[in-house]
Amino acid sequence: WGKTSKEIKNYLSKETYVTQINDAVIFGATNIVLGGGYFLNDLICDDIQKRIDLRDGVLRKIEGSDAFISESEEMNLCEKAISIVGGASYNYYHLLIEILPKLVIIDCFEEYRHIPILVDDVVLNIPQFRRVLDVINVCNHPVIAVKNHEKWFVKNLIYASNHSWMPINLYNRDMLFISDFMIAESYLYKLRDKILENIHLDDENGEKQKYFVSRKNTNNVRLKNEQEIRNIFEMNGYEVIYPEELTFEEQIKCFRRAKCVVAASGAALTNIIFCQPGTKIICLIPREFKFHMYSTIAHLFELEPIFLD
Repeated sequence: WGKTSKEIKNYLSKETYVTQINDAVIFGATNIVLGGGYFLNDLICDDIQKRIDLRDGVLRKIEGSDAFISESEEMNLCEKAISIVGGASYNYYHLLIEILPKLVIIDCFEEYRHIPILVDDVVLNIPQFRRVLDVINVCNHPVIAVKNHEKWFVKNLIYASNHSWMPINLYNRDMLFISDFMIAESYLYKLRDKILENIHLDDENGEKQKYFVSRKNTNNVRLKNEQEIRNIFEMNGYEVIYPEELTFEEQIKCFRRAKCVVAASGAALTNIIFCQPGTKIICLIPREFKFHMYSTIAHLFELEPIFLD
């Protein structure tokens, strides 16, 4: 922010893994996995300060070593499946950075490449999200739609652990730590490379462009004076883009040929993983938010991030 210089901090992450869980229970649009009487969650293990709020429509509270869950008596049955359901799968950032890379990693194991995948139905109902799934589903896994909070019993569940450790919700935002923004570089590169391998990009090496990413058509406008700010960048040669109106391929093309991208903090900035090294990423976000994920991703992909308070 301002004239502060980049500072790199190093932390030891948790291990990542792919495992098979027998007689597992999952719930749509949640991160809940039950097996053998245990509640599995990769984020809670090191949460000594009890900062992370894991509650959702199914998980009601965690008290000591017990998890209290409100579940339906109705249950769908599946013999064997890969789970890529997850909390906030309706959000482009959480889908692309946290959920879908799990399938790319699981596909590294040949024995799992023919198994059906359980996917939140919201992913199948949003055209851009469905397109991302189609692009990375190179093994043509059969796709099973899971409704919001729907309960599934899977005899043999293939599960990939978290590879990004940013908690979605905290009880107190002031308890956000820099170490909350760790992310496994290999997962993101594998996802990005898999996508770029399987789509056709025209004129990738053409003239570089400057873009202002607008949120004026979304339900959550971050800048109260967006029009005024948008006009300033337009007058200085920036093309205004509205990601929600673009196909998945069109979004990639814009970010791939960008020399500078300006945006208020939000899910559209997820597309910086497709930028060329050296691209300037200007993010408008209050400094007190202490949000370091986009700067971390920019560092991993050799981009130049600039933050405006």
